[in-house]
Amino acid sequence: MARRDRTTGLPRPHAAERPLQARPRLRLSEGVVRLGILGSAVALLLIVIGVFAWQWYREHVAMPRATVLTVGDRKVTLGYFTDRLPQFMVANGNTDVGIAVQGLLGKIEEEELTILLARELGLEPTQQDVTQSIAESLGVSVGGKGSAFDRLYRQELRITGFSDGTYRRVAAARLANERLLDHYQEEVGTEGELLTLRVVAVADEAKANELKSRIEAGEDMGSIAQRESTDQASRQQDGLLDPQPLALLPDPVRQALTVATPGTLVGPLAVNDAFWVVRLERRERGSYTETQRRDLAQQRLDRALTELKSRTLVRRDLSSAETDWALRHADFPSGS
Repeated sequence: MARRDRTTGLPRPHAAERPLQARPRLRLSEGVVRLGILGSAVALLLIVIGVFAWQWYREHVAMPRATVLTVGDRKVTLGYFTDRLPQFMVANGNTDVGIAVQGLLGKIEEEELTILLARELGLEPTQQDVTQSIAESLGVSVGGKGSAFDRLYRQELRITGFSDGTYRRVAAARLANERLLDHYQEEVGTEGELLTLRVVAVADEAKANELKSRIEAGEDMGSIAQRESTDQASRQQDGLLDPQPLALLPDPVRQALTVATPGTLVGPLAVNDAFWVVRLERRERGSYTETQRRDLAQQRLDRALTELKSRTLVRRDLSSAETDWALRHADFPSGS
């Protein structure tokens, strides 16, 4: 019996399994908590410092270096534009900021084109040329620290509110313009065709037509000019104007007399706020005055700049935020 019990296939009873006990939760020590709080505080502090650092960098470095105008390979920064703004607004009596901003951009654009044109013609000023030009404008010789040049130049910077770089850039554009005018004045020469006109100017077109009819009927034009013309300068000379190159005449007159022969009577022509009746008295070769040479040279320079602009990349990138920055940082003279 005992043997059978040992060999029976019945499963033997097992001891009851003990339930697994829950593992104890890990508790963070106070030191770890403090380190976490300290780390978070440091991270927040670094973020705050980063934000202030970026704002300072943007305000004092990134913004003044931002390009607001591109003319060919020349870049104009917001800092340079801001330096120029106060003097430009005061000189032009601008009270409208939008008009002043666009006007200054246009002026700087023309200056940069002038530099590029001078470069094309081999007339671009060097840094030494600019320094010499500044010295001449101050009425002294170029000198170092403590010299009359140094003293007067520093005084000029205070008066204009310009930095040294801004002042020199403006001086370079001015010198380039002078050289270009001299260049085109040489092209113009000293002699050319001059037209002598007799003019009667009145305010009313109907009156001008009436006077033209009287002249065509044989009445003396000089006498009519003395009595009727509103142009005070010419009426004292029986309506005669000083001889002028065709290119310097008012556009309507120039177009009417381009191929006219002496004795041709034209009009009424709208010139400024008057109506002109014009007779071509003489058309002959003569000597230009210095003023006429300069005006003819300026016309050629204007045409050259227009042509250069047509084949040059010109881009304005001044945003409203940059305009606000310029106004905040512009150093306006007291009382302006």
